[in-house]
Amino acid sequence: MPVDGEIVVEVPVQGYDAPLSFRRPVRLLPGAPQRITVDVFVPDARRALTVRLVASGREVTRREVPLSASRAVEAVVLALTHEPAGLEFLADLTRKIRAAYITEVDLPVQWQGYAGVQLLVVRDLDERAVSPAQQRALEQWVVQGGRLLVTGGAPLAVLRAPWLLRMLPADPAGLTEVRRPDVLPGLRGPISATMLKLRRGAAGGPMGGRWRWGTGSVLVWAFDPFAPELRSWSGRAAIWGGALDAPVRPWVATAEIGSALPSSRPLAGAIQLWLAALSIVYVVAVRRVLRHAGRVRGGWLAVPGVAVCFMTVMYGFALQARRAGTSVVQASIAEVIPGTGMARVRTFASLISPYGGAFQLKMADDVWIQPVEPRPLTFDAPSAISGSAPASGLRVDASQVVSMPLNGRTAVSDAGLRVEIDNRGALNITDAQIFRGGQVYRLPRIGATLSTLLDPTRWEPFARQPNPPPDVGDRFMEEVLARLQRQPSSPDVVAWLVGRLGDGQPAAGQSIRVDAYRLVLMPLRESSEDRP
Repeated sequence: MPVDGEIVVEVPVQGYDAPLSFRRPVRLLPGAPQRITVDVFVPDARRALTVRLVASGREVTRREVPLSASRAVEAVVLALTHEPAGLEFLADLTRKIRAAYITEVDLPVQWQGYAGVQLLVVRDLDERAVSPAQQRALEQWVVQGGRLLVTGGAPLAVLRAPWLLRMLPADPAGLTEVRRPDVLPGLRGPISATMLKLRRGAAGGPMGGRWRWGTGSVLVWAFDPFAPELRSWSGRAAIWGGALDAPVRPWVATAEIGSALPSSRPLAGAIQLWLAALSIVYVVAVRRVLRHAGRVRGGWLAVPGVAVCFMTVMYGFALQARRAGTSVVQASIAEVIPGTGMARVRTFASLISPYGGAFQLKMADDVWIQPVEPRPLTFDAPSAISGSAPASGLRVDASQVVSMPLNGRTAVSDAGLRVEIDNRGALNITDAQIFRGGQVYRLPRIGATLSTLLDPTRWEPFARQPNPPPDVGDRFMEEVLARLQRQPSSPDVVAWLVGRLGDGQPAAGQSIRVDAYRLVLMPLRESSEDRP
């Protein structure tokens, strides 16, 4: 019979009796095997996972999945090849990197599935076996800073996937035989290779090309490194090391920036006044009852009666105080990916609950969310998290890719630096400023377009304040500028646009207070390019 239920993966958390729980609904049909992917966080790799199938509240089956610390690695190289061999030498590298051979069905359907992947290698690709969701996930991952390598030889010469070909820094133009591959020292020819025609803006030569795609890196090799004659080549470690370390632009919004969020806040003044008033009334009432208790028979019963009455009142007051004191403070940083019309948004949220208690947070379906600290929480697919919040607060870290048609560029001339911004999405950007070389330049309001020549006398030096600003939005703005100041200079980034997108408004029917702060961050290049 068909089974309508859910897959439950339970991950032990050190110091807690309850596990981290990940739940995904599933419908199983008789005689039809299914591949189900559940992304989980493993705080302790020394303990086993438990995978359960639950239907109608009843456990159908379970399986223990043992783990070991020896299986933990720093990164993974995914190789899409129909012959799972050729990367065994990666185990000899100094870093803890391992290879995983996959086919088209293993490609993630969301970009979050590439977490921990250092390099994706595409050798054999059947375009018909790749879904649109897998194509979109791969491109979004590369745009956000992923590394993609497409190998050459016969598979590249017959590659017909338009969505992948347009990402390559060179156009394949047939197959040839290279008798003396001088760019591969120590390798004796001849070898089969793909003829490559480099595109404008790409770097490289006849045996390979590379360019920046968004904030990521795309490489193409004319030769097939999985071919038998190259598997024993002494120089393969060097070229693979270059692919693993292909330069990508680092993100400004790193996990550490979330520490700027508050983890607690005092109760509102009105609630504190009500608490003081109730305390005074309670003292006065008890004193009056005690004075008259001995004058009538059974008068002492009035004392516990007053206590029970005030306990009920205080319990109701505590519920209201907890509801009023519970709030969510979140700060989102949208980093625009030039030339793509997209931005990666990283949101840091802090659930402040003075007395703890049960909670549930929901986000959009394409949001990747994780707790900052491992706790026994429940993750319901696609993007809901629930559990019991500690009195010290709960912080989560979420990421997503959104559409953001915002472009900008700079032009340097004898007259100075001109900034041009195209705000096609009609974003409400306030408190905008240009950051360059440790200095900031405050801009006027940004409408649909902005073209202004920056006055050299209006630049202000940026200096971090000794104490964090009390306003959360100002605190995150300062943190972003400080991180830009520490970032190494990039040859293709002249300056940065930093501004506020306006404080987010709570949704209709919101049961708790939500304070949302949003920043936008965009690198400004000297000239626009056709490719991302």
